[in-house]
Amino acid sequence: MSQSQGIEARRLSRRTIATGAAWAVPVIAVGAAAPLAAASGGVIITPLPGASCKLPGQSVPGFDFGYRMFFNINTSVATNFCVTGATVPGNTSSEVKIFQVNGDTTAPYCLALVPGDNAMVITVGSTNSAEGTGTFTYTLDGAAGGTFTAEFGNFHPCVRV
Repeated sequence: MSQSQGIEARRLSRRTIATGAAWAVPVIAVGAAAPLAAASGGVIITPLPGASCKLPGQSVPGFDFGYRMFFNINTSVATNFCVTGATVPGNTSSEVKIFQVNGDTTAPYCLALVPGDNAMVITVGSTNSAEGTGTFTYTLDGAAGGTFTAEFGNFHPCVRV
């Protein structure tokens, strides 16, 4: 009889199983959602204002002022990232020109991003040197992407190389 009591003590009750299942369901749901988010091709764009600088007058052809803006782009998947437009403080989009992205001076300004951190340098020309927030638009793999912003502040002059 002592053997059957030992077996009974090891059995799980229905309540214990139901409680365990209730805790397991959220873990499964969270685990399934992570790969979907990773596969979406989202990017995290971080301005690097300490590295950004103001170009000397007349440095960008056709513009009185220019800025070289540095960014880090983090992505979990390889994607084609294209900068499609820009506005800078005190200017309309027609008064701003993306002059180059990572040295490329021909539109569209696209970067083949690899998973992890990617460097991006955008040079823009402007009709004035106002401080404020600039807005950039982008696409991912040819589809709608979004916008990102950067503060155009009191930048130090760019060092000639």
